[in-house]
Amino acid sequence: MLLRTLVLRPATRRPLRLLTTVVGVAAGIAALVATVAASRAAVAALEQGVEEVAGRARLEVTGPDGVPEALLGRLRPLTGDAVVAPVIEEIALLPALGDAVRVLGVDLLLDDQVRALEPAATALPSPHEVASLLAGRGVLLPARLAARLGLHPGDRLELSVRARRESVTVAGTFAPRRFGSAWDRVVVMDVALAQELFGRVGRLDRIELVPRRGVNERALAAEARRLLPAGVTVEEPRSRAAATSRMVRALEFNLAALSGVSLFVGAVLVATTLATSVVQRRGVLALARSLGASRGQIARAVLVEAAGIGLLGGALGVAGGVLGARAALASVRSTVAAVVRGIPATEIRLPLWLAVAGIAIGVGASLLAAALPLVEAVRTPPLQGLASEQPKFLRRPSRRRAAGLALAFGAAAVALARAPAWHDLPVAALLAALALLGVLLVSASPLLDLLAR
Repeated sequence: MLLRTLVLRPATRRPLRLLTTVVGVAAGIAALVATVAASRAAVAALEQGVEEVAGRARLEVTGPDGVPEALLGRLRPLTGDAVVAPVIEEIALLPALGDAVRVLGVDLLLDDQVRALEPAATALPSPHEVASLLAGRGVLLPARLAARLGLHPGDRLELSVRARRESVTVAGTFAPRRFGSAWDRVVVMDVALAQELFGRVGRLDRIELVPRRGVNERALAAEARRLLPAGVTVEEPRSRAAATSRMVRALEFNLAALSGVSLFVGAVLVATTLATSVVQRRGVLALARSLGASRGQIARAVLVEAAGIGLLGGALGVAGGVLGARAALASVRSTVAAVVRGIPATEIRLPLWLAVAGIAIGVGASLLAAALPLVEAVRTPPLQGLASEQPKFLRRPSRRRAAGLALAFGAAAVALARAPAWHDLPVAALLAALALLGVLLVSASPLLDLLAR
């Protein structure tokens, strides 16, 4: 009876206010879920793609900004012990697909010893197409991608490279060995063409080393380091995946933190709605207290309302987040590609833990936002409520109290801004920004009062 009077009846009388609050929470949860799902998909594609595309390569020669092509000459003494393969790896936009693809530039005469791409049985390139490919103007496409685009050997393919339209010829197709492979959106071309298209003549992303049978990898790595200049590293492909994954994780954290702003706005809407509801219903609350309702019953009514808003907003937010993640995946992958080259496409998957976490965060944020209205509803004496006096706990704070809180938040912001990163993540910087936001919130009311005089 009490829940119907305090929760259901106001919701049916003012559905627009309830809907606005639920949408606010849903928007915050949707932004958070979409960001996490899309960025995790991009990271998963990176981690999957690095080792899979590396093929049989067990060592990579890399540098901070790639390596000079001249290093191939220095590594020539190793050709008896290993296949030495130059690689260019970049991202290009495929207008016909409306998404990004990985571009892999390789030495086509050597690369069958590294990656061993299997030609599609129904689409072997003709001798003319092979000549075109080796001349540097042809490309190889995955069979599924070619079928999706309706392309056959000899057709023209448009690529958007560095804001330029480039036309290449489909010389043939290949079949990735497993479904959902990182190869599903890889365009393979000659390394010279890749250097020309991406303006990297004389430079390579890396040089891959495939040890021949019986050659010890550690001995090969030591010999390669001896032949190479300082500043060039010789590592396993998984080392590159781990290093780039750390950078992407930091970017993922920043994106999730930005989406948390939307969740904060939703929590503010919940707090405002519940505070307004308590003020408008203080007479009903006071009457209920006078008729014998306990503080626990009043508290349960307020918490049920907050939890209902959070549950509904969280569920809608999770559903909207999946749709948002699918829409944002290309943008997130392009953003990640600005940090790390070679992010292929990956399908969005919503793990159970993310759905549960989204709903739990929605409910938790709503319950947290209900704290001040809950205190007001429970502690306001019935006589004060019946007399329609100004609520005690929802009054504006004094200037002295506001100044003290502002100084505390400001000092915390300064201290946090000087703190180091935590596990390579800018957690302290984010907390410093939140502390500055606290300064703004507690100072707004006194400053507006001063300006109004």
